[in-house]
Amino acid sequence: MLLTKGQRSPVEFATKVAESRYFCVPSKHSRDEFVYLGGFEKCERDFLLERDTFPFLTLELITSGSGSLSLGDRKHQASPGMCFCGGPDIAFQLQSDNKDPLEKFFIVFGRDAFPARTHPKELYPGCVYQGVDPMVLRKWGELILEEGISQSSRCSENVSSLIDVLIRKISDDAEESLPAQGTDALVAKALRVIDSGFQTIRSAQELADLLGVSPEHLCRAFRRSQHATPYQVLTRRKMAHACTLLKLSPLTIQEIADSVGFSDAFHFSRAFKKQYGMPPSGMRRSVK
Repeated sequence: MLLTKGQRSPVEFATKVAESRYFCVPSKHSRDEFVYLGGFEKCERDFLLERDTFPFLTLELITSGSGSLSLGDRKHQASPGMCFCGGPDIAFQLQSDNKDPLEKFFIVFGRDAFPARTHPKELYPGCVYQGVDPMVLRKWGELILEEGISQSSRCSENVSSLIDVLIRKISDDAEESLPAQGTDALVAKALRVIDSGFQTIRSAQELADLLGVSPEHLCRAFRRSQHATPYQVLTRRKMAHACTLLKLSPLTIQEIADSVGFSDAFHFSRAFKKQYGMPPSGMRRSVK
């Protein structure tokens, strides 16, 4: 359904926007919940959006203009073809260049959409993709917006399908924009493989096999580039996803452990506590 900026929305819209179109796919279970919410925003010259955290996973697609992005502890030049996600415990600041204001689409995933097991696993709070064709982002952003404001009885299902295609296109374009040679390219490719397959990859050996290199060679490349082993990076990715599920989903701790490749809940709890300083049950209680 179409939302205007003055209408009641489940989330707060940005200010300093010159032009906007918004949609909301409401939940069938509660009038106060939504499945997807999003839209298009043409930012004003002094546009600035700052959040210390945000309770939902949010995907932002920059299609035009320039600016600066701070996401967690990383800073980026915001430019056409950049995609990134905000979410719980991720400090976020997006500022538009006053000479070349940003234009962007965004999608907010409600609790009914996240964390379904079919949810695109390439998306997680803090991820950044660059080198995506801006025309691809604009095309699919418009399609999602158009379907989102429709009154179709299958609106939610259709929006979900369109988002799945968008994520595959983002992933493919980002992969093609990576360096072609060298250790940095290997690590970049390994990180992409981890992002797309962390739920099923269980060891550095499995990761090395998928990349067609020896575990020793992969470990040396990671130590030079990431100052960590491949398994440490893989485990951090698993635990980050688990943390998001604990905060945003109704899944049990055992179901979450299974979803990130831990059949043993005790082993999962120990790994989670090592990463976050508290057990999974403590993390869940902290957000209630």
